[in-house]
Amino acid sequence: MLHLAALLTILIGLHHSLRGERSLIRPLLAMEGLPSILGDVRQTRRTLRVAWHITTAAWFTMAASMLWYGTTGTDGAAPFLIPTAILFGVSGVLALVLSRGRHPSWMFFLPIGALTGYAALA
Repeated sequence: MLHLAALLTILIGLHHSLRGERSLIRPLLAMEGLPSILGDVRQTRRTLRVAWHITTAAWFTMAASMLWYGTTGTDGAAPFLIPTAILFGVSGVLALVLSRGRHPSWMFFLPIGALTGYAALA
């Protein structure tokens, strides 16, 4: 269960970084009139790019933990697995509702949340 959740997490992380960089971040950073953070628009661009990719890094870290617990066993893993399951479950519901099903992330988030939650409670 956790291995599949980890695989889905890695896949959505890769998609998030690669497609998001190409389709959202680059066009956004090319826009004129971005606000200045710390007195410099370059700092704004750096902050946006880093913040976008930190999300993926966090997901990869969660996937590594899922792989670890999936391999070594889930004894004592509930403090990690339950919040992770809730995070992905809530993210899936929000993506489904707010995008009216158009943003495909819910198709990954909901199964990740369910698989992780099941592993935590099994």
